[in-house]
Amino acid sequence: MGIYEKLLTLQAKLKVPKGQYSDFGGYYYRSCEDITEAAKPLLVEVKAVLLLTDEVVVIGNRTYVKAVAKLIDTESNGVVEVDGYAREDESQKGKDVAQITGSCSSYARKYALNGLFALDDAKDADALPPVQQPAEKPAGSQKPANNAKRQPTAKPAGKVTSYQMGQLQALAKQKGVAVDSVVAGYKINNLQDMDTKQWAQAMNSLRKRADAQ
Repeated sequence: MGIYEKLLTLQAKLKVPKGQYSDFGGYYYRSCEDITEAAKPLLVEVKAVLLLTDEVVVIGNRTYVKAVAKLIDTESNGVVEVDGYAREDESQKGKDVAQITGSCSSYARKYALNGLFALDDAKDADALPPVQQPAEKPAGSQKPANNAKRQPTAKPAGKVTSYQMGQLQALAKQKGVAVDSVVAGYKINNLQDMDTKQWAQAMNSLRKRADAQ
């Protein structure tokens, strides 16, 4: 099996649910970590290695992080690589330079992985609130009395898949946390009753914990 046949197999088999939830946008998305974790067992299966690297580049007067997702065939040393870019925003309040660059790196790597594995990710930038542009008012215009601001309606969360349940169980075991205690925290009977929003919250909470000794 050549490098492109292996890539074809990965693209056909790789399934990465959008398990992260954006409180700002009210939608689900997948992270760079979600993609790499889902790809690892398939990479072993096809005997290939995934390498991610990035560098800071200047294009015009803008600073970007350029990420490269590289698929390497361990049997033939064949290589396929895809680039992804994300621009650094120096105006992000509350973040230092390292945090801004790190955030851009995650986005750029995810874009590169999306291109390599043919994953669609229509909604970005994931967890950031949308930029609100002030509306221009015509001269002499009056604001209508019933001009109530409409709030976006979030799509109801669906039930978790068996793949997502396996991810949560594996992470809970790694962190030394009983799955029953996670389930109890959401006042549901079992893991199968968990919805995707609860799953995303539980995964984010577990990732912040130290690994079990």
